[in-house]
Amino acid sequence: DKVETFISTTAQLPWFIPLSLTTLILMKTLFQFGLYVLGYSAYGADDFSRSLNADYWLYYRRFDLGWEGWLGLGGSGWLPLPDYLFSLGLALYRDLYLTPKVVNLVISGIAVVVVYLLGRELFGRGVGLLTAALFAFQPWHVWLGISGMTSDLPSVTVIALFGMFLVRWLRTDAPRSLLTAS
Repeated sequence: DKVETFISTTAQLPWFIPLSLTTLILMKTLFQFGLYVLGYSAYGADDFSRSLNADYWLYYRRFDLGWEGWLGLGGSGWLPLPDYLFSLGLALYRDLYLTPKVVNLVISGIAVVVVYLLGRELFGRGVGLLTAALFAFQPWHVWLGISGMTSDLPSVTVIALFGMFLVRWLRTDAPRSLLTAS
């Protein structure tokens, strides 16, 4: 009963959720950084080839929506958003090994907030915070957050945002939510 009272009281405080999310992201980032310092490194040919693709796009700029891959006419079949994000990171600091890891670390923090928003939209603030905590320390997310893989975390983040706005549209019938989900 005391736990429920504490949760209901803290859920009403406007500063509690942002503070909790910031603390959660900081703990997750310190954990990932600690793993990296201890020598954990997962970096394969696929990771590096995607970083090379982002670097290639940066230095031979062309507007490419990935139509060839989508239509099965050749190409990778991946949406180009990750290439654009990681190319932006490489434009700031051109290190094909370290920059994708830092960009993934930032995206993994954003993903925690987005998963919180989805959980909050579905079940309320308390469940949203619990969902974010479970997601932040899920091994797959921890691994991807310090890996050089440039495609998976942006996709997870965009899919969770889609789900949040879709649920919001189903509840409110607001056209902005449907447009944002699409």
